[in-house]
Amino acid sequence: MQREILSILGLSGRPRPVSGGQVPSSAPLFMLDLYHAMCSEEDEDGMPVVSRPHYTALSTQSPPLGTMITEADTVMSFVNVVENDRDIFQQKPYWKEFKFDMTQISSGEVVTVAEFRLYKMRSFLHNFNRTLRLNLYELKKERGHREPELTLLDHESMLARDEGWLVFDVTAASNHWLLNSRNNLGIRLYVETDEGQSIDPSLAGILGRRAPRSKQPFMVTFFRVNRNQIRSTRAAKQLKKRQQKKNDLPHPNKLPGILDHVDVTDVRQVCKRHELYVSFRDLGF
Repeated sequence: MQREILSILGLSGRPRPVSGGQVPSSAPLFMLDLYHAMCSEEDEDGMPVVSRPHYTALSTQSPPLGTMITEADTVMSFVNVVENDRDIFQQKPYWKEFKFDMTQISSGEVVTVAEFRLYKMRSFLHNFNRTLRLNLYELKKERGHREPELTLLDHESMLARDEGWLVFDVTAASNHWLLNSRNNLGIRLYVETDEGQSIDPSLAGILGRRAPRSKQPFMVTFFRVNRNQIRSTRAAKQLKKRQQKKNDLPHPNKLPGILDHVDVTDVRQVCKRHELYVSFRDLGF
């Protein structure tokens, strides 16, 4: 069981935190907690397994862990690489943008679940009982418009005094980014009151790249191989052999039926399996 868990996470051995040094960031901490959550209550050495300490009551949107794992072949976390703000020193509405680099992921992978996680501290607003609504959008470029098109991905509502991790579903956006990296313009977060008043995310307690390492925003994705593409590739190989024997295929690189306009070599490259992993050593463990 432990070998299967390590295989899913792309690890050769059990991760063990290194004492001292720099405080680990939130993404590897989550992966370590995920590893512990996938293990049994007691490991082979008889030592108790640490639970996920940074989960709070605000993290209620996640599907059951078992569902995530059983439907995925690989788990990978991504740190935020770009962060833009429109704060109180600029014109309303206020927002905060984030971006994650997924260009190294094979196009033959399919995202089963993708979550954007960020930490909210107690708001700096005077009314701690005020309800805040957080709307997360995918940025899409549209010709003829100076501002990008926004597509709502997910939303959360909470009190200004609440503190903890927030989880947003970004599965749809992640699959768009995998299909074409040019689609990846990032995501944008808006915070507003019940009355529709725009609030600076920082004043609402939303932490970004300048936050403590253990509370920085990140994205976690659960991948699986596109089974349809695998079956298509196998069928393509068989058809190609048969057609070569008969020598009646007009275009050697084309296949009939659903693969009429697909190059065989392109299909093979798309379905190539790449090992994904998280290096806890490189991340400070």
